[in-house]
Amino acid sequence: MSKEGHPFLNDVAERIVRVLLENPDTTYTKTSLINAADVSRNAFYRRFDSIVESGVAMRTDDGDGQAHWQLNPDSKMAEALERMIYGENQ
Repeated sequence: MSKEGHPFLNDVAERIVRVLLENPDTTYTKTSLINAADVSRNAFYRRFDSIVESGVAMRTDDGDGQAHWQLNPDSKMAEALERMIYGENQ
């Protein structure tokens, strides 16, 4: 299936997922992920719950009392999206 035909990968979701895929060991606050993905706050919040619910992103604890998020290394959905975004030979 092409990404154009996949409702999950609209422009905003793809930007967020790309940041996570390209920086798998980086943890982000929601604000830092919004900035890294260069999306509006409203657009981010309309998509982020779906990204988390799909298992692509996971919450981590950096010990500072603030929620942090990063790529879920065990996510089959993340693997599938990576192939869709970057191609099968990634």
